[in-house]
Amino acid sequence: MKSETFTMTMKPLSDTEFDLQVISRGAYLDSGTIPGEVYEVEAISIRLNHVALNEWFETQEWNSRDCYETLLEWQKYCSEIRTKRYSWEKKVVAALKLDADALGCFLDCGASRSIAITQSLSEVFSVVCIHKLYDQMTAGA
Repeated sequence: MKSETFTMTMKPLSDTEFDLQVISRGAYLDSGTIPGEVYEVEAISIRLNHVALNEWFETQEWNSRDCYETLLEWQKYCSEIRTKRYSWEKKVVAALKLDADALGCFLDCGASRSIAITQSLSEVFSVVCIHKLYDQMTAGA
């Protein structure tokens, strides 16, 4: 079997500003989860530059409850981390030109769109966006 190499030219990453590269992007229609409903599932692999990766590091919870004397101090720390994380995710979503309103939404809570961003390995992350396209139950209503 012949080995093939695929090379893709990507834009260079910024050395000074929050930046990312899209490694791959694809989507499919999913109609197998709930009868009568159709979802578009988009999966995007991205690579962060050092600025974006450092910002992501700052959104991680490195402390535990034991680091704080009171529950209120711990809750304040957790709230600050969540705020930083949401701000970072909004930057990623904006760079990808996705709907920022879908951040933090869950389809099982009634939202029609949901986005999740997770670290895959090192500076490579996965972004998954699920969008409800059609629901037979409400289409006729």
